[in-house]
Amino acid sequence: MKIMYKVVVLAVFFCNVLVAKSEKNSAKKVVVDTAIDKKPVLNTAPEKKVDNVKQPELTTVNKIAFIVYTDTDPIIITQLDLDRKSLDGRSRTSDEVLLERILYYEATVAYRIPVPDDLVDKHIASIKEAHGLSEAQIADLFKKEGYTFEEGKEQLRISYAIQNLEQQFIAGRLVVTEKEIQEFYDKHPIKEAAAVRIKKGILKKDELTEKEFDQLVNNGLHQQRIEWGNPYWLQEHEIAEAKKFIMDMQPGTIKVIPAGNDYEVITVLKQTQERNKTLDECRKEIADQIRFPKYQKMLYEFHKSVLDKYEIVDMNSK
Repeated sequence: MKIMYKVVVLAVFFCNVLVAKSEKNSAKKVVVDTAIDKKPVLNTAPEKKVDNVKQPELTTVNKIAFIVYTDTDPIIITQLDLDRKSLDGRSRTSDEVLLERILYYEATVAYRIPVPDDLVDKHIASIKEAHGLSEAQIADLFKKEGYTFEEGKEQLRISYAIQNLEQQFIAGRLVVTEKEIQEFYDKHPIKEAAAVRIKKGILKKDELTEKEFDQLVNNGLHQQRIEWGNPYWLQEHEIAEAKKFIMDMQPGTIKVIPAGNDYEVITVLKQTQERNKTLDECRKEIADQIRFPKYQKMLYEFHKSVLDKYEIVDMNSK
């Protein structure tokens, strides 16, 4: 009996333990489910095997070539900016493009030089008139060099702004003194070449009799029957080698040359010998010769000073 009693007690004890464990596990599950607040969704679909897919090759369309840091927004210059030709179809170096963009910034932002739209429009109108072009044809010319019509107008605006900037800082300060002109003239006298003032005409072969023809050549008679052109001056170096005889002709003499079925008639009206020009005659010419190298030197120094003002980052060297 005692043994049976012990067995029953142990059985009841183990049953209570199992029930307690089961309730404990059930409570844990409820807590977990309440925290998630939803039933988990099981992915029962079979896994798909992903093959290696070849990615398309990417090509760089454009990239930043230079960054110029200014007191305001930075100047960004792309590779397309460097590759694009000027409006006249000329290829430019990266230094030229860089300088142009910085000078334009200086003109429009630093010095606030105005370039009115009507100034650009007037320039385009003058191009139309001079070359007989329509606006559509001008747009085609811009497009040929890689510009839209508005981009082409912007390039003209850039050119005007830079010209005005350089005018203020260079041309307005460039001075050629009278002393410089006199010294140049003394060292480099300017010569005026020998020249002739001639008149040419056409004479029909059957216009004169043989006697009249001889009188024309020897005595200058019957000139009224020649179809004369307007007289003009010729310097010696401007005369073709086959007609150098003109320089030896005396004023009033006539030379008749066969020209197909007709005659070409040449007469010398006046002749001058080589001489030195006076200072007054060549003052402007001398001043221009002195001014040009001065201008080039000042322009170089001005451009250098502008470039030195800004921090320029070459992205191609990174």
